[in-house]
Parts: sequence; structure tokens; C-alpha cells
Amino acid sequence: MDVNEMKAFIRVITEYFEQVSGESAQMGVPYVRVSNEATLSYTAIIAVSGSKRGGIFFTSGLDMLRDLADEILGDQVGDDELGDLAGEVTNTISGNLRRTFGSEYIISVPVVMRNSMESIRHHLTHPVIMIPIEWRSNQALLAIGLE
Repeated sequence: MDVNEMKAFIRVITEYFEQVSGESAQMGVPYVRVSNEATLSYTAIIAVSGSKRGGIFFTSGLDMLRDLADEILGDQVGDDELGDLAGEVTNTISGNLRRTFGSEYIISVPVVMRNSMESIRHHLTHPVIMIPIEWRSNQALLAIGLE
């Protein structure tokens, strides 16, 4: 992944949080994943094909998802809906990258997992770049494994 592609991911994440809440998310320093770090409460993965191949996943704690649900829906939701929201965040971020990667960039429907990393290892192309995200003191990670 080159610098312009990394900037595109950061731009899309920042725009997402600003549009949803009017508040920016802070990006940590991206790094290459060297081990199978634990995921947070919910993880949604999207397979990517076409002009890029591999996968993208977003993993978040319950507090961030509850705050996002409150912003988007104006209400607190149950655990099942929080998983759906994790999938929607991943889908929106991945889909908005079409501006950078073009119409041949094809994404799958998100698959949502709770407290699991097993299935993710098989979808990401190495090296996997991790982008730490902080919004309202809540933590999340976006992992990018594309070739």
C-alpha cells in the first residue's frame, strides 16, 4: 500500500465520523500487524476483489458502537443491532474508497463476528496495516490487508 492509498483510508475514516457526529476521529500512527492482536467486541470484515484483492476489517468496542448508534439513530440499541452497525461502518468506509480505487474495486457484504479473530486471518493479504482510531475516547482499529 502506498502513501496516497493510506491517506485515502485516513480521509475516509475521518469523513465518516465527521458526517455522523460532527466530531473528528483521531488517527493513531498506522503500523504493520506483527501478530494476531485481539479484536474488540465486534469485528466486521469485507472481502475485496477487482482492482485490489484481500480484505478490510473494522473492530470496535461496545462503547463506540453505542455512541455511534445514539448519533445515527438517536437511540440506544441491543447487541444484535450493534453488530449490524459494525458491519455498516465497515461497509461505508470500504465503499467510499471507490473514489480512490475506481469502479473495478469490488467489496463483499460485511461478515460480523463477536470476539473472534479466527476467520479474519484467511481474508487479509499481508502485510496487514493497522490504523488505530479514537473517537470520544473510544478505541477502534481498521485493518487493511490488500494487494
